[in-house]
Amino acid sequence: MYKALDRHIRSKNLFDKRDQLLVALSGGVDSVVLIHLLTALEYKVVLAHCNFKLRGKDSEADEAFCLALAKRLNLPIHLKAFDTKAYANINKQSIQMAARELRYQWFDELLQENAYDYLLTAHHANDSVESIVLNFIRGTGISGLLGIDEKRNNLVRPLLAFKKAEIIEFAKAQKIKFRKDASNEEDKYKRNFVRLKLLPLIKTLNPAFDDVLLKNADLLADEKALANAFVEQKKKELLQLKNGNYFISIQQLLRETHYQAILGAVMYAFGFNRSQIEDMLKHLLQKGLSGKTFKNKKYQVNLFFDQIEIAALTGQKFKALVFNDLKALENSGLFKISKIGKVMKVDGNALLLNESQLVFPLHLRTKKTSDKFKPFGMDGFKLLSDFYKEQKLSPTEKQNTKILVNAASQIMWIVGHRSDERFRIPKQLKNILLIEYLGH
Repeated sequence: MYKALDRHIRSKNLFDKRDQLLVALSGGVDSVVLIHLLTALEYKVVLAHCNFKLRGKDSEADEAFCLALAKRLNLPIHLKAFDTKAYANINKQSIQMAARELRYQWFDELLQENAYDYLLTAHHANDSVESIVLNFIRGTGISGLLGIDEKRNNLVRPLLAFKKAEIIEFAKAQKIKFRKDASNEEDKYKRNFVRLKLLPLIKTLNPAFDDVLLKNADLLADEKALANAFVEQKKKELLQLKNGNYFISIQQLLRETHYQAILGAVMYAFGFNRSQIEDMLKHLLQKGLSGKTFKNKKYQVNLFFDQIEIAALTGQKFKALVFNDLKALENSGLFKISKIGKVMKVDGNALLLNESQLVFPLHLRTKKTSDKFKPFGMDGFKLLSDFYKEQKLSPTEKQNTKILVNAASQIMWIVGHRSDERFRIPKQLKNILLIEYLGH
């Protein structure tokens, strides 16, 4: 098994002997065998053991075993105890989910604080089979049927090429001692139920079920690669970047034969789950729908008019700025101010003024509920909310659009869109200020 593992590591380029490897050690047969293999192959290994305080004296015995193993192999070890039940109660999670979050958060901290190159866990082929079955039962796409990733960023699982039986046989042959976790024999957990009850039943129909499932996962991985290439091309065609946010035309999306899969892949990449994506699909197919919003921890999706907007959640709101004179306006870095000799045509990112029209202090802010102005070229006033609607601004654009207001509370300019008719200058004017917006 020594040579087989070393060949596998090198053939897959999982890591090399220059790397510092942080290995998760539970005390069970899988992690203990992995550590014996790696040290015998002269890889640089550091251990990390989590005590979840869930099994009373057994948890303490596991920790003592891991300490003794580290001492015997002359390896550094990190130890951490968690109040897993309290964490699960506070976060309203299952014990298993809480333990997973706690250990990976701690592992990430160790990687960053000590500049370790990789985190290694001792997942094996049987774990991958169980994950595929569990994902299938819960409902999943191709990704969930591929099993456990062998390498993702700095997380590596070098034993995925080996079955549990091989690991146990190796431990017996080498007389390697390890700890047994009695909770692994309880079928109250879903994964244990699959391992102890469901898989043995399926294998009465096909004893080679594990091999079949893993072979299918390899075939699906190839198909996923093709699908990913297709999706990446469609993302380039559909996603339009504007002022830091992404936009998708709903009409253009719906013209795609596989629009559901394309939207799912795009939104999954932005961290949205299957339930949210299904809800998005349901709502965007309802004609006339506007204003529906979906959020996760990092992004917000807005469905409005015929557009889908994907905006990053920064948590920061624009704070109004005050300019007491022209110099302050220019020194803000948001505006470029020039003097020109004649009236010229400008777009919404520029404003033409007679200097006498500047009544300081000027305020740069976002919309208020009762705001109204007289759009350039029109006689009457219009509520800003109506103007934004006519311009088909997205919710994020409405929130972030800047307004320049003078000391008399008159809106002079909807920055990026339209100036106010009250500040129109005569065509014959020779001394003109050109104010250009440089910000976002």
